[in-house]
Amino acid sequence: MNVLQESTREELVSKLSKLIEATETVYTHIAEEYPKMLNEFDSGFSEADRQISLIAAEGGNGLDALRMIMDNTKNCIQQTHHSFTELSSSDHSLLDMLKQSIKRLDTLEELIANITFNTEEIELISLNAMVVALKAGQEGGGFSHVTDELRRISAKTISEAKNLTTEGKQIQSYFGEVQNTAETIAQEQDKIFNSFGNKLFSYFSTIEERLTRIVNFFKTLRSRADDIRSPLITMMEAVQTQDIIRQTLDQINITLDKIQNIDDSHSGTDREDRLLDELTFLEQVTNLGSYLLDNIAAAITENTETFVASIEKVKNAVETIENERDLFISRQIEGESRDDGIYDLFHQSENELATMLKNTRKVPKLKQNMRTTNSAFLGRIQGLEEGFQKFTTLVGRFRNIHVAARIEVAKRQILKEMQSTVQEMRNLTDSIFGDVENALETTKGFIETAQEAEEGFRDSFRQETDLVASFTLEIQRLYSKLKDTNDEIVRTMQGFNLFNLRFRELFGSTEVDTEKLAGLSRQAKSIMEIFERTAHSAAGRKQQILKERGLEKWEIQEQRLQEIVNQFTIYAHKARAGEIGGFTVETGTKEGAVTFF
Repeated sequence: MNVLQESTREELVSKLSKLIEATETVYTHIAEEYPKMLNEFDSGFSEADRQISLIAAEGGNGLDALRMIMDNTKNCIQQTHHSFTELSSSDHSLLDMLKQSIKRLDTLEELIANITFNTEEIELISLNAMVVALKAGQEGGGFSHVTDELRRISAKTISEAKNLTTEGKQIQSYFGEVQNTAETIAQEQDKIFNSFGNKLFSYFSTIEERLTRIVNFFKTLRSRADDIRSPLITMMEAVQTQDIIRQTLDQINITLDKIQNIDDSHSGTDREDRLLDELTFLEQVTNLGSYLLDNIAAAITENTETFVASIEKVKNAVETIENERDLFISRQIEGESRDDGIYDLFHQSENELATMLKNTRKVPKLKQNMRTTNSAFLGRIQGLEEGFQKFTTLVGRFRNIHVAARIEVAKRQILKEMQSTVQEMRNLTDSIFGDVENALETTKGFIETAQEAEEGFRDSFRQETDLVASFTLEIQRLYSKLKDTNDEIVRTMQGFNLFNLRFRELFGSTEVDTEKLAGLSRQAKSIMEIFERTAHSAAGRKQQILKERGLEKWEIQEQRLQEIVNQFTIYAHKARAGEIGGFTVETGTKEGAVTFF
């Protein structure tokens, strides 16, 4: 006789096998995927640390690289500024030297005035001498010719003196142009170098402060994101439930295997006793099975609730962190309110470097103007020297005429009275010659000074040209480095992410696992209901037999349940089985702990 219908036994065995298979599939999947997810979680953090390091740490185009560019740029600008200042100071010294030398031109004007006056005196004397010569008639013919030549040379000398006076004034005017050019150059250089690099350094300082803020924000965000690890670990710990579920289901199968059918060879009271034993045992094991399945369902439900709560916590945290990251990065790159973004600050720095290069290249061009003006000035002074050289020639002719006049006076008795006139002519000629020599010496000295200044300006121009070339090369190198730094930092900021795509994919599968867990709980409860029905049916059949025999209860005569319970590995299950079977179990491990047999 079948105590447990074979169809029911088969149904229970089948459903329990499917539950074992389903729980193993779901929990095994969780056990396999969650370590991967944690690994991707840590991988995302490692990548974030690398990105933070790129922005902040040495070796990347980040904060340290920017500081290096800043230091190198400052040193380059300061050294260049210092060199330009020294060259400018040298130019001022050359100009001062010219200023001191130009004062000598004032003496030239006085010398030319003396030459003009003395020449006019000679011209007047020559006219008087000519009158005397004409009175002397034929004997005074030679002397008359001499005085006529003297008058003609005097007129030419006076004319040359006037030209030199005009030339001297023009030279003064040219020097004024040299001074104006020098002052313009000085003003332009001051305009270029007074604030040389100040705006750039301001940009650098702001960028440095902004990058420090970015690094600190990313570090804070990373620290906050690490809190997500706790709910992930909690979800991972739920996987251990599978061990308890498997052992519990094995315990249920053990009890089902012990249910026996009644042998038809038994009859009468013995047969009823055997039947009551089996029905009581069936009632006990199915109640125990119901209890165990209820535990399984509760454990799975608890896992499901843990997953739901953890998923919600992680999703909220990830969403909050990523929204804050996106907003922060957008503001830092593009700027907000009145603050420029990192991109604009770098772009403005690059523009400022380009402006500095453009302005710096102006300096040699300005100096070229100075050289051109000074060369023209020097040419004018050399023209003045040529004028005084002509004076020297004219004075030589004065002396020749003076000798001829002396000869004529000595030869002609009638001209004896002209001896004093001839002597006066000589004195005037000597005076003119002395003035001419002084003027020529002064002019030559000034020319030497002007040539020295010209050489100094040429050397200054050459040095400034070399300085601008080297400065340009260095700034272009730093400009290129700054651009690379800008691109690298902006690219790193835009790519900063704590949660990579693989982590998102794996985490997305947790919701599917949660739904499957909920299904497992319902599956366990449906099996539990079969056990409850079977226990109820066994209890009903047992009560009917007891009623027929006039008995109120039945004590099972064998120790099968105790023997089965001794094989259980979870103390809570043993204790509950003892309550159901009416016996005491030995002290074991705490509830939920697993022992192995």
